[in-house]
Amino acid sequence: MLNLERLTQDGSLVSLLGKRPNIWVFGVAHSGTTIVTSCLEALGWNTGDVDVFHQENKHVFRLDAGNISGRLSADNFVAEAAKFLRHSNKIIQPWIFKHPQSIKNQQLWNIAFGQVFKQPQDYPFMLFMTKSRDALVRSYQKRIRVNPRHRGYVSTHELLNAQILAEQHFEQYPGPKLHVPFEKLTDAMKLFSVARADSPTLDPVLYPE
Repeated sequence: MLNLERLTQDGSLVSLLGKRPNIWVFGVAHSGTTIVTSCLEALGWNTGDVDVFHQENKHVFRLDAGNISGRLSADNFVAEAAKFLRHSNKIIQPWIFKHPQSIKNQQLWNIAFGQVFKQPQDYPFMLFMTKSRDALVRSYQKRIRVNPRHRGYVSTHELLNAQILAEQHFEQYPGPKLHVPFEKLTDAMKLFSVARADSPTLDPVLYPE
């Protein structure tokens, strides 16, 4: 696991990894996943066919929704996800995908990653966005006041439980990963600038979080 503060002092992720990685933006709704996806798209990452307002790849959305609703079995989910990832690797690398509901399916996504990428270090780079409990609840309640029937409504209790689940999946993720608290977003985005690609390289093993 990489350490954000050490990275921002000493180098860039493009330099560290030797390329622009494919990115899996991870986090619950209102944790900053949309803004970070928009920022990285502006820096050259490809989102594919997206819902522009939410910056969610439509195919990722359909896969997650299909499994959560029971329309898509686990085996079919993995097969379709692997097919989608192989296609994306051919035509839009480096890509960036995000969908908060992927938290519920992350174990299945990990299986699909394992079928597509040779080694865990080749898995998509997981960028885990979080806010403090209070900030997350305030943001979500503000959205509810503005639009009580907005897509993906859950209770505050369910939202906080989802954040706990996301933290567990992040810890268990076998691929490259970085935790970014929302208040550190500006610093984190500097790591993805190609302009810093000639900065000193870092060994992630030396800087565990």
